[in-house]
Amino acid sequence: FVVGCFADFFAMAVASKVNLGWEMVCLGAVLVVSAKIVLVRTLGLLKRSASIVDYWREELGGKPDADDPYELQVPLTCMQRRAEDARKTFKPQEKIPEQPLQEKIP
Repeated sequence: FVVGCFADFFAMAVASKVNLGWEMVCLGAVLVVSAKIVLVRTLGLLKRSASIVDYWREELGGKPDADDPYELQVPLTCMQRRAEDARKTFKPQEKIPEQPLQEKIP
C-alpha cells in the first residue's frame, strides 16, 4: 500500500513537472515535509497519551497509580459478548436444495 502511494505521488509529481514546471515539484516537496512534521507530532502525542503498555509495565518506564487496578475482566466480557452476538447474527445459513432444471421450466 505504501509503495503504491509513493508510486502514485511520484507519477503525479512527474506529470505536474511536465505540464506546469519546477514550481510544482517545489510545492510538492513543501507539502511532503509539512505532512511529515504533522505526522511525527501526532504519532508522538498518540503514543504518550494512549499506550497502555507504557502505563502498566514498570520495566518499560510505566508508573501506574497504586489504587488503579489492572482489571481486564470488563473489556474481556464485552468482547466475549460481541463475539457471541456476531456468531448468532452471522451464523452459516442452511443450503437451499436446488431443483433440477426440468422442474424450473414450465
